[in-house]
Amino acid sequence: MADRGGRRPAAGRAGRNDGIVRATTLVSLGIIGHFAAIAIAVTSLTTGTFPAPMLAISAGHVVRPYLNLTHLANPYRFFAPNPSAVSLLWFRVHHTDGTVSWTEWPDPAAGWRGMAYQRRLSVPFQLGAQLGPSPRDPGLVLIGPAGREYVAALARYIARTAGGGVPSDEVRVYHVTHRLLMPYEIQMGWEPTDLRLYQPIVFLGSYDPRGELITRPAGDPPGTVVPPSLFATRVIREAVSRLPGPGSSRAGWPGPQPVRELLDRFPEIRPAFGQDEEQLRLAIERAIVGRDRPDRVQDPARRAYEQELRRVPPGGS
Repeated sequence: MADRGGRRPAAGRAGRNDGIVRATTLVSLGIIGHFAAIAIAVTSLTTGTFPAPMLAISAGHVVRPYLNLTHLANPYRFFAPNPSAVSLLWFRVHHTDGTVSWTEWPDPAAGWRGMAYQRRLSVPFQLGAQLGPSPRDPGLVLIGPAGREYVAALARYIARTAGGGVPSDEVRVYHVTHRLLMPYEIQMGWEPTDLRLYQPIVFLGSYDPRGELITRPAGDPPGTVVPPSLFATRVIREAVSRLPGPGSSRAGWPGPQPVRELLDRFPEIRPAFGQDEEQLRLAIERAIVGRDRPDRVQDPARRAYEQELRRVPPGGS
């Protein structure tokens, strides 16, 4: 209540100021806690290659409920300083006129930026979450029920949109994990599209334009993990078989980006185009490994890199 001079009692003003101070303090503490939780999320993610500090890991258990509630539990090392592998989708589309085209998701030539790219990148990540290792066969990946629905829907979409108006009668779907270069691999002369970086390549099946799975008595079953050198060999052999003559240009050859760049980067494999699958595969492997800088790699490591082209990694992505 005010006095005769219209002034409020000092106790009233003090109480109001105390309330403002308390509210400001709570808001400030909330902001500090929010960004502290994000900082802990950034520093607490641990892997076998890049272990996090134990203090950050312990703090991560405390703030994990808040991060999950606010949807901030993101794998921040996807961005920096140690980005994780990226999931991709490759589609081999067979058209009714006998031609074959390849569609990559996301398309490396589309120039997507910002949210448009992130939305497309999330599709193969979501599908990869539906894949799991087979307990009996390391060369096979199990596809969950939701994953099969994802693949069927994607096959229908690609069959409808690929080919520039030419109808499609079959879509083969591959889920691919592409990891980034390590520093010592850059020193050895590897390119970002080195074939050894694309593992595993998982064949998810062949589908008709309605999204129905096409079953064949021969060929890879859905879930097969295809070694990268074998995958490139099959793509190249199919492209060569469709060329009108041995002197035809390679310009515009179908295939995912690493296979197309393989053809440009290693012209020495061209004489092996007319040979059988195993000989062409060996020529591809020799060409890739032969470019590694010998002064940057020890012999045991070289043998490991040679095996990377043939390795069938444990199922999963």
